[in-house]
Amino acid sequence: MSYYSMYYGVKHSAFVDAGVFDGQIGQDVNMHINPLLLRNCEEPEFKNAYDEFLNYFHRIIILAKLVKEFSTKDRCFKQILKLFQFKEIHNTGLGYSKYGTHGTGISGALSYQLAKNAVEIVRLGIEDPAIFTLLPIFEEGIGADRISDMTITILKKNFIAYSVRVAQELGLETASFWTEAKTKLVNLPVYKKQFIFLIPAAILSNLPMASDPSEVDEVSAYNRNLRTIICEAIGLSVREFVVMGKKNLRATLLSDVDRLNGILQNVAGTRFVPYDFSADRGLVYLPIFVKEKYILPNELHLPVADENNILDIVSRICERFKELIENNRMSTMLFYKGEAQNESFVQRLFYFLAVSYCEANDIDINRESDPGCGEIDFKFSNGAHKKVIIEIKLSSNKKQIHGLRTQLPIYMETEKAQDGILMIVRMSPKDDKLIERVIEEHNSIPECITKPKLLVIDGVPRPSASKA
Repeated sequence: MSYYSMYYGVKHSAFVDAGVFDGQIGQDVNMHINPLLLRNCEEPEFKNAYDEFLNYFHRIIILAKLVKEFSTKDRCFKQILKLFQFKEIHNTGLGYSKYGTHGTGISGALSYQLAKNAVEIVRLGIEDPAIFTLLPIFEEGIGADRISDMTITILKKNFIAYSVRVAQELGLETASFWTEAKTKLVNLPVYKKQFIFLIPAAILSNLPMASDPSEVDEVSAYNRNLRTIICEAIGLSVREFVVMGKKNLRATLLSDVDRLNGILQNVAGTRFVPYDFSADRGLVYLPIFVKEKYILPNELHLPVADENNILDIVSRICERFKELIENNRMSTMLFYKGEAQNESFVQRLFYFLAVSYCEANDIDINRESDPGCGEIDFKFSNGAHKKVIIEIKLSSNKKQIHGLRTQLPIYMETEKAQDGILMIVRMSPKDDKLIERVIEEHNSIPECITKPKLLVIDGVPRPSASKA
């Protein structure tokens, strides 16, 4: 996992301070461009970008008034069809692509659908180009990922100018590329002989993980904001909105032009908020933050892994995690605005720490594999035979003893793992009695092959030395 900052040898904080999205090399991150955020973007290359975005669709509205038939024989319809064709955009670092950074183009039947619907919308008397910012809400096949690619295509010169300036200011490695018109050469950040689009953080919304691809649009922050406005306007609950589906929703919206114009006015008057990278509730920057703040300043020199020392290596990684939390103020990351983070966050925090050490020591680490008896938090292995299973539980989890007595031993037996470690992270003094019971339970287990090791980590933040 390598971020732009790591790849180009620049501090992550330099990207953050410059307001630039620090994407991952060769892999997409669950973020997308919200075109409505262009209205408040203060980057010089994007001062008038929202107007330029709307002007693109204003051309479609003008053409739509002249269309006589939905056919390529109709010159105006053919031009609209062409305007709704967008190539795949590579190397933006945005979206849901699991392997690689290929965008999602628009062509063929989808382009025809968009062109036809655009003409029908204009024929109803809707001439506000902002209607096209609602596409992810009522157009089948158009989601936040395609809106990102569409926005970059329409404003390509803006993104190129921004990337040129930022690359120079941050001192990134660049290569010369011709602009599309081939009128001049520009210096852009490069990866595998292709240029990378740099994106202002101020125009990004997050795409929380969806359990199913069909849920992607519903979890998009951009779509949630639009959904709220539309639900209030037409008296729908969120559930009713989701059940209705895009096709029926479009028919409902277009059945009342006055109400639709009212929705567009509400959208125009609503201030959309970009993803807050400083709070980073979606953990977009957690791996690079952990690496720069905790891993690099606290090197862990481990021996070369072999079948005889993998438990020792994994134990040392766990002890380093404990040390960073208890003595290096990593405990502050376990809480947000005074509230404890959930177990999944703590597991991810450990994973990003562990994976950095494992990569350097030829150890495989798998997170949440499912051997058929439930999901394992972590499995460390060296070769096919030596394995260590780790289970992490917060002290607030009432199933700690079950994890020790039943869950972890079953995982160990199923995976044929020689060793297991139960890590308990203490999150509050009120959990101390339960932790004591777990320790007593662990001590009562006879020494045997399947007896897990127990590691208790004090995650309650301590006052700094100046305040102690």
